[in-house]
Amino acid sequence: MTPPRGNATCAVDSSQFDSSLQRLVGHFVESRAEDDPHLVDQFCGDEPGMRSVSRGAPRLDRPRLYRGRRTYFRSASLHVAVIRELETESQRRAAVPILRQLWSDATPGEVLAWTGEEEYTLFGLFAEGDLVAVAGVLVRDVLHHSRHAWLYDLVVDEPHRGEGHGTALVEHVETWAAERDCEYVALASPTGKTDVHEYYGDLDYEQWGYVIEKEL
Repeated sequence: MTPPRGNATCAVDSSQFDSSLQRLVGHFVESRAEDDPHLVDQFCGDEPGMRSVSRGAPRLDRPRLYRGRRTYFRSASLHVAVIRELETESQRRAAVPILRQLWSDATPGEVLAWTGEEEYTLFGLFAEGDLVAVAGVLVRDVLHHSRHAWLYDLVVDEPHRGEGHGTALVEHVETWAAERDCEYVALASPTGKTDVHEYYGDLDYEQWGYVIEKEL
């Protein structure tokens, strides 16, 4: 495929690339995307059928560019979005206000502490440079006695909900987990959160049991 030139744009489904070409394109985009968001337009285009999908819509293949721990794509809100791991304390601290929209009973210090725990991986989704969604995950072997990624935290900043960011993060976690030989992505959800259950059902997750616990 001839790379776009000048003002030309093209909608590219990432499934059309072999992995080596995808990495090559991803390296080029990563080196320039944050300085030139229009560069992602050239590779990802804005085909309506290939944008991120909002809650309740069927999953669609959308153009993505993978580079190491980052994913570049065009979101449903037509923003250039980047997903990357939040590794430093300052990066994780920026995610605390979003996480506390889910964990409102926890203090900022408590939230920051668990994001820094060993083996906990925190991803952030940035739209136009702003952190708008986060996902926290751990790789474990106890569920089904098989390797899986446990999705502890998935939170989209309230003003940006319904724009496909949560789905983009889930798909990123799935790709990340598969690369680490996980057989499942799993999570727990309160029984009363029927809208959450429907959301994950739309993403092909199956509800097969209960989490049973006793406070000590």
